[in-house]
This record gives sequence, structure tokens and C-alpha cells, in this order.
Amino acid sequence: MPRHREVRAATVALTGAGWRHRGDLGIAGRDAFDPPADGCYHHLYIVVAGSTTHRDHVDLRDFLRANPDEAARYAALKHGLAPLLAVDRSAYVEAKSAFIKELLERARGQAAT
Repeated sequence: MPRHREVRAATVALTGAGWRHRGDLGIAGRDAFDPPADGCYHHLYIVVAGSTTHRDHVDLRDFLRANPDEAARYAALKHGLAPLLAVDRSAYVEAKSAFIKELLERARGQAAT
């Protein structure tokens, strides 16, 4: 499977450069990495182009770019939840999931439930 080999090769290269592989962090089809100890904190993910996970990331990004009010709501939510990152990352992700699902449904022209 070429895509699997490509993800594996990228994972090996990133870990060799000091990135810490975190697995999928509960989102299938995505590999998450923490930056090297001397790097700035941010999120880095590997996803396969065209996969469902890739589409989710791109659709959410494009929707937020086109809807600055929704981007501001999302930013406010994330800032409010930020303290959870230090103590319970799963709770942080879970607390965002319903809002992200709503935004993705709207981005794809579906009625939010």
C-alpha cells in the first residue's frame, strides 16, 4: 500500500528530526506530532491526501476562512478550553467535537442536527 509506506517514511523522517509521534490521538487516518523540545508549540499532523480526515481538515479550514464570525466563535471556544490541554487533552478534544461537527455539516451544505 503506497500511502501507508509514504506515511511511515514521513513519520520516520519527522521522528529522526526530533518530533515526537503521538499516534492518531483518537482521529483515525491522522498521525499527530509534538515539536522537538526546542521548537515552538504547535500541532503537526500527517494525513493522506483525499482521505476523509484530510477532507475534514480542508473543509473546516476553508469554511473558517470564508466565515470570520464562525472563526471567531471557534477561536473563543478554543481559548476557553485551552487550560484543559495541560490536564486532559481528551476532554479538550471532546469539548470541541460537537462544534466542529456542526461547522463541517454547514461547510458541506447539510442541516446541522
